[in-house]
Amino acid sequence: MTRRLLRASGFVLAATLGACASSRDPLAVDDGRGGRRLADGEVRMQTRWSFGDVARADLRQIVCSEGRVTAIYDGRFGRLEGDVSESDWRALWRRLDATAPWKKAQDGVVVEDQGGGPYHLVTLRMGDQVRLFSAQSGGGILSFGTMAGRERLDLTNAIVDFVGERATRRVREGPPPEWSAASRPAPAAAPR
Repeated sequence: MTRRLLRASGFVLAATLGACASSRDPLAVDDGRGGRRLADGEVRMQTRWSFGDVARADLRQIVCSEGRVTAIYDGRFGRLEGDVSESDWRALWRRLDATAPWKKAQDGVVVEDQGGGPYHLVTLRMGDQVRLFSAQSGGGILSFGTMAGRERLDLTNAIVDFVGERATRRVREGPPPEWSAASRPAPAAAPR
């Protein structure tokens, strides 16, 4: 009898803890029908590659809207998109947990070092909470707060890998149209 009572108590405790944990789940919101769905959010990384006078940015996004998650790459290789499972979305946020918007850490954006490598600006948004951080190899920009520069570069690499594995459906070939327009010289003024 005692064994059954302990087992039943364990199940009740587990169910209670599960309910409490789900109510504090920063990745979920009430769906308005008595259930939960993924909260709207975004992981957005702009990687700026400077070519001469024209700075161009590859954009990687993982966007959750109305419970549906999509991975997007838009840049010099074209535009690619793909669907993301809820479990993969949650796994990505576990990886980004140290920089999550619901943490009480300071933003870690530093100015781009022109002598450094590609400059990554990451925006993490969950609902109305936003957190920014940047990463750049070389040029001496390697730390902010308590998170080392290597860790920030590892996070940007994780975002690159995540999007690369999931954004596989080609939507457009080549860079965005505005890239070619921005790199053309302005038309000469008409002679008078």
